[in-house]
Amino acid sequence: MEAGLSSLGPLAGVRVVELAGFLSAPFATMMLADLGADVVKVETPKGDPFRRFGRSTFPASPMFVNANHGKRSVVLDLKQEDGKRAVRALLARTDVMVSNWRPAVAPRLGLDDEQLAEANPDLIRVYLSGFGESGPLSRTPTYDSVIQAHLGSVSDAEPDAPPVIASTYVVDKTAATMVCQAVLAALFARERGAGGQRIDISLLDAAAYVNFPDLAANRTFVDHGGIKAVNRHAGATRAIRASDGWIVVVPVTADQIRRAFATVGAPEIAEDLLKIRDAAALATRMFDALEERTRSRRVNEWIEAFIAADVPAGACLTLDEHLDDPQVLHNMTYGIAEWSELGRVRYANYPARFSSWGDLRATVPARPPALGEHTREILAEIAEVPAE
Repeated sequence: MEAGLSSLGPLAGVRVVELAGFLSAPFATMMLADLGADVVKVETPKGDPFRRFGRSTFPASPMFVNANHGKRSVVLDLKQEDGKRAVRALLARTDVMVSNWRPAVAPRLGLDDEQLAEANPDLIRVYLSGFGESGPLSRTPTYDSVIQAHLGSVSDAEPDAPPVIASTYVVDKTAATMVCQAVLAALFARERGAGGQRIDISLLDAAAYVNFPDLAANRTFVDHGGIKAVNRHAGATRAIRASDGWIVVVPVTADQIRRAFATVGAPEIAEDLLKIRDAAALATRMFDALEERTRSRRVNEWIEAFIAADVPAGACLTLDEHLDDPQVLHNMTYGIAEWSELGRVRYANYPARFSSWGDLRATVPARPPALGEHTREILAEIAEVPAE
């Protein structure tokens, strides 16, 4: 396939068509763009709703910018025959399609999976849904927080406390990562002769898979009796006070617990704590005892002391402190681009480094596309209209 905005990275030459909006699927395709793919974002005449998320008066909302850089935008009205014909022609010349439409939408638009597969046998077709492509909840409208509520993961450690809904779109971003992973696996399989294939991923299944190792710790051994409904051990871990702020100290092994209490000048407490058999009770007592002693010194002093003792510890940073942190700067975790109409924009770099392509972090991604910015260019590529 033709290279798009990026010719660098392991996915250079791979074309991805995004039939999606909001966060989950667009974030997944942006990851593919960061890896070098040419991502074509198909939008309705009104555009992705995330362009105006939070009723932004700016040319694009921060959420849209943070999930859509490095793409091209084509506007197609899929309610019209011309739009349907154009998207079919585009998909016939595409490696990967990613959609987060509800299950009934594609057939209604005349874009049945069987027809797409027949027109392009090498097409990898990813369908991201809320609850799944079939089943009793398959047609239920949903967002990130609804899936969180459905997972059994929002209950606080205390039985009577209100459920806690994370405000950071954890389900959407988790599902996006799983979509990217599945696409890479399918591309690898296709290189080995498997051809194209359909991939179904639900927000529910992706979040359950990622949460399972710790969320289901008390439900893993099915035949083991006395399993409680909540994981109190997880709720016991907490930040503790220093004289000028908060720190996180995480002594997990017996030796780390001993070194932590030696660091705060109370080695005898460690031996008493290690006699406690209940992990949650041990953690609660441990953090209370540490905090009684850490209030006496500054954050930086404690961090240096704990690290010197080989005890995992870190300061609780504000977001601005995180952005200016020496390790973050060293890692080039973020970059700043000068993008037309948007000015200077901070973005997060793709976290993996590849020796074969140099450091992708040194490459500034293309700005998020304006609505329909590349429509004529893309239609010309698929010979739906002549190039100017």
